[in-house]
Amino acid sequence: MTKSYYFILLAIVAFALLVLVLLPENSVHVSANSAFPSEQKSAHPPNIDPDVSITDLSQLKTFRATGTDGVLATDESNKLIVDRQLRFWIDFHLAALGEIPLAQIKQFMMSEIADLPQPGRDQAIQILNHYLSYKAHLAEHDASAGSFAADLEGMQARFEWQKRLRREWLQPETVEAFWHMDESIDGLVLNKLMIRNSDLDEQQKQQAIEQLEQQMPEEWLSFRQQAVRASELESQVAEMRSSSEFDEEDIREHRLASVGEEATLRLENLDRQQQQWQQRIIALIAEEQRINNIEGIDSSEKASLIEDYQKQSFSEAERLRLDAAKQMLSESNQ
Repeated sequence: MTKSYYFILLAIVAFALLVLVLLPENSVHVSANSAFPSEQKSAHPPNIDPDVSITDLSQLKTFRATGTDGVLATDESNKLIVDRQLRFWIDFHLAALGEIPLAQIKQFMMSEIADLPQPGRDQAIQILNHYLSYKAHLAEHDASAGSFAADLEGMQARFEWQKRLRREWLQPETVEAFWHMDESIDGLVLNKLMIRNSDLDEQQKQQAIEQLEQQMPEEWLSFRQQAVRASELESQVAEMRSSSEFDEEDIREHRLASVGEEATLRLENLDRQQQQWQQRIIALIAEEQRINNIEGIDSSEKASLIEDYQKQSFSEAERLRLDAAKQMLSESNQ
């Protein structure tokens, strides 16, 4: 796969993630006696100070000037409402990984779950435990397997494997509620890439893509409408950020007026994640430059020092993205 082709994939996937924050939710109710696989413990992620003591999530840099994303709630029968909002609620808390340990994040979530009535409380505990186990196994498999090959076959293999992993840890109804449209869009993106990378002529490619879209669920029409909306909104945000006339508060007000509070919170969370990732890449580039400027050691020793820094600062799955991330950052600064 060429670098330009890889960047196209990153752009398509990033755009799909952006639009998914605006989609409506599917919801299910989990019965009180739901059966799940047994929970397994997960290790704390790297680069975390275990002595950090936080009594309020608003103290964290991750959550400054923002509200809680997602919803933890029960219905009129006190059963847990399981939809994308619940997944957003869990992921919102997990965004603090890197500032505080996973165990402490789980304590915050458990304290909120404790306020739910039964049977919703037990249902929430079950789903949280197995969602965390799913996330841990997702990271562990990527690390142990060195992730999948950065080509279409590798990406397709990982997509199918991730779908299976979700269903190993969570009930089918929960997977449907959490990832129904996500999986549909991911599959469409991969199939489109396979068509565009095929030997078909342009007319045949367009016809094949149109057939794929016709097979999409009814929500796809809503997705396409939201896609235009999201594209226009983020183009406007990019223009506002390039102008000295607007600040982040202006951008927030514009997003609120365009897509509402919930979607604005998710877009801001995406902004924070992108900024944090970019800062880590900038720090990596600076460290590589520092090491390369050291006199008295040969190139192999410098390469070893750079590799050590990468291993200490990035997970194995993240290290697979470093070359592309550095090139994209360089191109964006030109």
